Amino acid sequence: MLNKNKKIVFYFIAPILFLLDQSLKWQALHNWNTSHLINKYFGWQPFLNSGIAFGIPLPSWLIILITIPIIFLLIYLLIKNKNIFYTVAYLLIILGAISNLADRLLYNNTVDYLQILTGVINLGDVMIVFGFVIYICNLKKLNSKDKNYVF
Repeated sequence: MLNKNKKIVFYFIAPILFLLDQSLKWQALHNWNTSHLINKYFGWQPFLNSGIAFGIPLPSWLIILITIPIIFLLIYLLIKNKNIFYTVAYLLIILGAISNLADRLLYNNTVDYLQILTGVINLGDVMIVFGFVIYICNLKKLNSKDKNYVF
């Protein structure tokens, strides 16, 4: 059953999420010239981010050099795992990383557009965060069942 679920995720949901993120980034670059606040906590604001998480500055070439092997490692783990929660977690992280990598290759920055409080992020960032949350929740669940489990 897992192989069927993986195929559904791969062939249907994954391209939709990736294309949605890329189309929102295109909109942010080409159609949204100014910020549009829905309320004081949430809105749209185009922003070219040269750093990584939390605005930590790193050269784009270094981010690309680090990101590519991590993506390949996650693809390997995705293929090898037999847990649907890990499948979803790995896939979300991979999709977000590939989407942000594409930005770095095309624009030398990531394209952020979703303003939340004082930060600006994109759907790729959201996918990465949700992927990690799913991964950690599943890891805690496995650890509570098997005290000898080591990752």
